[in-house]
Amino acid sequence: MLFILSKIFSYSTGNDEEPDCLNIRSHAAYLFFIVGMLIQSFQVAVIGALLFGLAVIFSIVTLPVEWNASSRAKQLMVSAGIVSSQEQVMAGSVLNAAFLTYVSAAFMAILQFLYFLMKVGLLGGGRRND
Repeated sequence: MLFILSKIFSYSTGNDEEPDCLNIRSHAAYLFFIVGMLIQSFQVAVIGALLFGLAVIFSIVTLPVEWNASSRAKQLMVSAGIVSSQEQVMAGSVLNAAFLTYVSAAFMAILQFLYFLMKVGLLGGGRRND
């Protein structure tokens, strides 16, 4: 068990923008949830679901920051001469697509959080036995 924990906490995506505390929290959430379901411990599974909820909140809070960064990047690319005014529209489309990856990740995290809540019985009327 300690080996598994050490692997989870030492796992890195290589993304320097993602804080280590979020990475640890989301991986620990999976561990708590899965172990709780395997040993049929409601409390452990709920801890995992709630830890995952913290990661979901972080991903939602990050959305306005990323939108602002994309809009500032669009302005700076032209003013710094990185792209021409003709290329501005296409570069803006790429930055919009990059922002939409954050939106889709937040949406998927919300759906997975709702699944966890339903699986442990906190949402949807009771625990399932499958």
